[in-house]
Amino acid sequence: MVDYTLLHSTTSFLPATASVAAGAALVDGWVDIAGGAYGTDSGGVLRRIADDSSSYLKWQLLRPTAENTQDGKAIFSADATKYQRFYVIFRSNRADDATATAYAVGVELSSSGLPYMGAYTLVNGATTWIGDATDTFGTTSYQGVPFTCEVEWTQTDSATTTITLTMTDSSGNVVGTHTLTDTTAALQNVTGSIGVACYSYKGGANSSTNEAGLTAFSGYTAAAVTAPFSTYTLTGPATLTVGTASTFTITPGAGAALTADAVFTLTTTLTGTLSAQKVTIPAGSTSPVTFTLAPSASGTGTLSVTNNASLTDPAALSLTAGTEAQNPTTLTPTVDKSSVLIGGSVVVTYSLDHPATSAETITGWTNGKGSYSPATATIAVGQTSAQLTFTPSGTGSTMVGATLSDTSISAKSTSIAVTQNTTLVPITDKSILFSPSGWTGDTGRGGSVYRKSIWNGAWFEFTWTASAVSPSAVLKMGNASAPNSLNIFVNGAPQLRQIANADITLSNIIPGGQNTAKVFLAYTDPTVLGWAVTARYAAGSVGNVQLPSIQIDSASTPGTARALRPYVVYFGDSITEGVHANNVVDQASNYYGDNGCCHSFMFLQGLDELGYDLCIKAAGGIGFLYGPGDGGVPAFNTSWDMLDSANSVLDSDGHWSGYGDTNTMPTAFILNMGYNDATHYNSTQFQAAIQAAITNLRGSAPDAWIIVTIPFSMRDHNSSQTALIPVYQAAVTAYQAANPTDTKVQLWDFGEDIARLVNLGVGTMEAADKDHPTLRAHSMIAPRFTAKFAALVGGWGAAPTPTPTPSTNERVYTFS
Repeated sequence: MVDYTLLHSTTSFLPATASVAAGAALVDGWVDIAGGAYGTDSGGVLRRIADDSSSYLKWQLLRPTAENTQDGKAIFSADATKYQRFYVIFRSNRADDATATAYAVGVELSSSGLPYMGAYTLVNGATTWIGDATDTFGTTSYQGVPFTCEVEWTQTDSATTTITLTMTDSSGNVVGTHTLTDTTAALQNVTGSIGVACYSYKGGANSSTNEAGLTAFSGYTAAAVTAPFSTYTLTGPATLTVGTASTFTITPGAGAALTADAVFTLTTTLTGTLSAQKVTIPAGSTSPVTFTLAPSASGTGTLSVTNNASLTDPAALSLTAGTEAQNPTTLTPTVDKSSVLIGGSVVVTYSLDHPATSAETITGWTNGKGSYSPATATIAVGQTSAQLTFTPSGTGSTMVGATLSDTSISAKSTSIAVTQNTTLVPITDKSILFSPSGWTGDTGRGGSVYRKSIWNGAWFEFTWTASAVSPSAVLKMGNASAPNSLNIFVNGAPQLRQIANADITLSNIIPGGQNTAKVFLAYTDPTVLGWAVTARYAAGSVGNVQLPSIQIDSASTPGTARALRPYVVYFGDSITEGVHANNVVDQASNYYGDNGCCHSFMFLQGLDELGYDLCIKAAGGIGFLYGPGDGGVPAFNTSWDMLDSANSVLDSDGHWSGYGDTNTMPTAFILNMGYNDATHYNSTQFQAAIQAAITNLRGSAPDAWIIVTIPFSMRDHNSSQTALIPVYQAAVTAYQAANPTDTKVQLWDFGEDIARLVNLGVGTMEAADKDHPTLRAHSMIAPRFTAKFAALVGGWGAAPTPTPTPSTNERVYTFS
């Protein structure tokens, strides 16, 4: 068992205390590591003072180092509003910034106030989510409702820590519990500080002050203590044969050995002979002891035992003695292991409840995939058991059992868990192709840890040869905002809107064959600041979709992804991004989108047939001059050459680059924006902005097509924005006049039919907001895009031939 020693108990944070400097004690020995973060009020409640403009796990309030522990338990009571969360900090190295290392586990509230386990690892300042936001506790909101949280952590083996959170309400009723295991190397076998961290989001909606408070905290240190055993069992056969000695066993219960002899006195009401009236388990021993009972007459009776060591005695056994052997009635299987890997085996022991009165043939049975060796076995007369070896060939929960030659005997079954060894495919592997100009990594645009993106329509492809037996593949998605989602096509079969902040298991895998998974960012949360690259949004990247690796079973092998083809970069706003594109399909009335329902995604499919790839860089709410838009993305003319706030899309020559290396410029740029500029800038400013965009793009790709589109709804003569059409025309004409040798700049106009279709089809062709086309409208726009581009590049089949990628393990992107 685990014996806890109370380190301290803070039931009231008194006296009222203002914030203190970094490293100073606040109250009752609590140390504010970062400084200026906490204070206590006159009611003895701990409250946050500092705003959370950077990682809130930096603001740790810790107990003194004298209370440091590896394993332990902490209990706190709190009252959280919608925007407050509380965490127990443990195994902390007492740092507050780039070198901070600790666990943080506690209670978070969903947007509807439902509590769930929030858990992070913090290693050298970088946070990684290990909690489970999907396992909410009950259906009751805890916004403003007091609760108590208990967190217990134990080093269960040299590489694993087990963490259990239990939340109770003010009456002591359990609201929910969640257990997780973690193997983060930097946090294993570590003795560190315990304390709390609070997330206030001061200044956020409905949270202009820090209403939430911590009202009590108790910390315990844990030490494994094994008490002497206090129970024992008496086991043996229930049916005996006259004249035959049967063996019975006394087995100590859990715990250490006793310090004195334990003497057991045996009593039976059957007529017969015990091999001893008393048996002894010596001091210092936990080994079982045995004795025999040989009945001398038929009948029924009991066998009981008492002891001199104040142990709890087991119930007496009911016995039957007969002159003839009883026929067996039940066959029960037991296994030498409850779980096994593919390629391994399980020994199954089949036991009769009475000795066989005739030879019994057993034949192995399973409801899963696998085979027995040998296929059959025989339980001889007078024996009770036989063994078979089961070798599984499929994963999952599998039942094992047997059939018998004697059908009057009831055959039971038992289950085993069959799993696979797995291999992690790194994001640098040649089996993965990322879309150009849409991803960054842990080191600028590269690195070996992960790739991430905020751009709806960004994609990657994974190619592999699956194992012939129970193949598996899992996208090991990194930390992200819960609404972020992916559309996945495995060998063409769809898995739509998969939440991108947890593992995603791929389906429709072809066993023994080559497989390709095409994965598209369908939706990224527009309310999360994905553009900024700060301590809070870098490694954790909650505003981005992040892919650290892909897991496949170890019998499968990564392949070689196709070569990157000539590509097009499509710039736009929320219409190009796909906001409300699924409005009619899903009856979505809120701010929601799915790039898979957008014309840009359909255009991507057309380009695929033409032999081109597509990069979509669109953000809701931006224009040539207007911004920032969703996710904090700035206006186009100030951000066109950036992937996010820290990473440029240009190479060392100042040219546009698919992945950061030189000579990977696109075939064409398409600009589809201006709606958001229309009511904010005059025609002179607007025309100058379009000309500047063309000039900037030309400098980044001297030979690329540059296509400016008149937004779809503007051509309608009823539109208030019709007056802007001459501005688009004037901007392109002025650029062409100033650059007469540049013949690769065009203006695309999709005509009044498309414009009126979008403007007048509210509820069918246009979303209820009267701004965004629906799926139906997008499906009519996309073919026109594809046709115009096909004509531009010389028709179908006119794309240049890509250069194959080299057959090395790490992916290299080249094309001609």
